[in-house]
Amino acid sequence: MIENVTHPLGADWLGYLAAMLVFCSFYARTIVVLRVVAITSNMAFIGYAVAKGLYPVLILHVVLLPLNCVRLAQLRAIPSAPSEGTVTADASRPPDASCHQSISDHTLSGG
Repeated sequence: MIENVTHPLGADWLGYLAAMLVFCSFYARTIVVLRVVAITSNMAFIGYAVAKGLYPVLILHVVLLPLNCVRLAQLRAIPSAPSEGTVTADASRPPDASCHQSISDHTLSGG
């Protein structure tokens, strides 16, 4: 099995799997699902890059894997929505308007 993965053509299935997982990540409806699919994709790309000797791809996904894991752990640590009747510090004041700009506020100029 290892020989097939390290064979130049044998590793291609890992590349196709990784690419398919990236494609599937665009269909994720929640950030948790997106992170899980991204982590799986990172692992597949790492295997593919090692087998093919693609060092830029390897470096990218070796950096992205822990980042995705940390972000997923941070999402898991967020408490669920407060129950009805509880007041949180964020709920007691209006949101900062500067953080909620619409897309029309951002325009691209041609130069």
